[in-house]
Amino acid sequence: MVIQHMKRSLYLAIILLACLGLVNSALVVHAAPAQQAAPPPSATTVSLLPVNGPGFVRLVAYVLRTELACEDGGCAVRVRQSYRLHNRDRAQEAHLRLTLPVSGQALAQAPALTDARGTAIVPASQTDSGDPIWELTLGRNEQRELVLSYTHALDALPFVRWAADLPALAPWGGVDGARIEFGLPHYLPENAFMHVEPSNYLPEAASLMWEYEQPPDLPPIQVWMYAPATWDRLSTLQATNAHHELAGLYAELAQAAGQEGLPWPDPFDQIVAELQAAIQADPNQTAARMDLAKAYRQRADQQPDLRLNYLILSAQELAHLLELEPNNAELAEQLSQSYYEAATLASQAHDPAGALLYLKKASEVPGTQMDEIARTKEDLTLRWAVELADQGQVQEALELLADMVPPQVTDTIVRYAPPFTAIHTEVTLTPTDRMARYDLTLYAPVAERTLARLQALADQLAATDGVSASLQLAEEHATLEVRVLYATVAHLQQQAAALRQALAPNADFLSTNLAAAWEATPDLYALEQELWYDRYSYQEQAGANSLQAAWDDQSQYIGWRTVELRTTETASEREQLEQRLALLALQEQRAVWEQLPTGSYTVYQVEYVDGPFAPQDLRWLVPWGHTRNLQFAHTVYHWNIILPVTGGAVLLVLVLLFLLAHRRRRAN
Repeated sequence: MVIQHMKRSLYLAIILLACLGLVNSALVVHAAPAQQAAPPPSATTVSLLPVNGPGFVRLVAYVLRTELACEDGGCAVRVRQSYRLHNRDRAQEAHLRLTLPVSGQALAQAPALTDARGTAIVPASQTDSGDPIWELTLGRNEQRELVLSYTHALDALPFVRWAADLPALAPWGGVDGARIEFGLPHYLPENAFMHVEPSNYLPEAASLMWEYEQPPDLPPIQVWMYAPATWDRLSTLQATNAHHELAGLYAELAQAAGQEGLPWPDPFDQIVAELQAAIQADPNQTAARMDLAKAYRQRADQQPDLRLNYLILSAQELAHLLELEPNNAELAEQLSQSYYEAATLASQAHDPAGALLYLKKASEVPGTQMDEIARTKEDLTLRWAVELADQGQVQEALELLADMVPPQVTDTIVRYAPPFTAIHTEVTLTPTDRMARYDLTLYAPVAERTLARLQALADQLAATDGVSASLQLAEEHATLEVRVLYATVAHLQQQAAALRQALAPNADFLSTNLAAAWEATPDLYALEQELWYDRYSYQEQAGANSLQAAWDDQSQYIGWRTVELRTTETASEREQLEQRLALLALQEQRAVWEQLPTGSYTVYQVEYVDGPFAPQDLRWLVPWGHTRNLQFAHTVYHWNIILPVTGGAVLLVLVLLFLLAHRRRRAN
């Protein structure tokens, strides 16, 4: 048991260590990219090294002198290294075999090794990789100085990247003193150096210098700078405010840095600022404006998230150029293509309004291929219309489409649409006329059609004898007043029948609602005026049963049409969008049909001849599609006549009784 327990503990410990190792590895992998690496050097100094170790020979002093020489064809680094060696063995000579690992280095000339007097030391052999091997002997306690020289050829770039691999001197076992000097063709300010490591250098007039006394370790040295010619050109352009040329130089530097993989800061803002300054100085300068358009376009390709913004900026510059060169067909094509691409991006970003705006701009460019733009515009418009309809804005969707949707689709959408969302009817009866006032809240998608139908119905009614009709329009409302003159209740019934007859041809839901106010007329409407009283009476079975039947028929069409559309197969994406638009519109219309009865009603009002005893404010509310028995009976007695007459009669009776009684007393 003890052994098994120990084995189990050992296994757990091994697993724990493995997990910790994986976690540590993961941390290292994720942490490594966070360190900003210096740019790789294009020239690295190589050092003279002992093949089999230095033995008793010590490197007393190491001096590295480099000289940066630049001509029209490019730059080179001339290297001169001095090695002071000391054989500390006082009993025997020291035999050294030295090599120079130059494999892979781009050297303009073969390396040369000499002594302090300049006598050349010829290589005795070479390594398997082809590196030279020099052999020499140092006497007991002898010191000797060797000089190694060669030249690095640099790439023809606007930058110089040089490094001294001082840690490579480690095979010598240490250095008592070292001095490194990086010489320049002429003085350059600190701004010309983008990266210098270590930073504790001693700036001289035209060089950088590092000195070390008995260092424990020698650090690597790296210099990343502008090539002197590049810096001179940059300084001159900045001093002379040559904005256009300066922007071009920034672009060249960025391109060169990108090709070499250098951590060059993005100069886009500087390029744009210089080009805008050049344009501001000379608005008619086409070259700078074209470069600005290209810069925006290139930026659009580099940053997908901001592609649309930079495309529009590029198009704006191309539009200015086209104003300066209206006959430039190539410019027109670029501008049209930029707007077209912007429209596509806006559509993908669910901004159909912006997409249509850019398409409109593209179509306004002279020489544009209209067929492709027109097809794209129709597609984007239809997509936007569907989005609007999906948000409940069916009217806006249909207005946007205008004549772009096929007639059969339009017919499907509005054929069974309700003409109004609510109707408030006020029927007023007076002794001489009966007036119906219809206040309709129009359903916006078919408002124009409804108004035309209302006007036609008003004209039909106005052509009937004894009937007048007037139509008034507001933003979303229409008010129709229909007035009928009559002499008697029977005459009113005849006029109402004639009015219904005028509305009968081509009857629809709208005309049925207008006729509903005239389906019933008063059975009794009278005023009896006698000496002692006035009797007011009114009776009518108000409302219309026909409204509910008409509503049932029309609203059911929507349901049937919806089912039909949902079961219809579509062959293309455009047909699918058209079908979805129709379904969304029918869905809204169905909701309007369902809410219409609750938002509509009729008010009946009865008026009598004005007088001191006439009743006021006789009104009844009848819900839409309902019937109601309206009755009113009221008698007003003329007390101003009844009381005096009654009082006089009583007084006369009293007088007669008094006289009669008085005569009887005299007779007795």
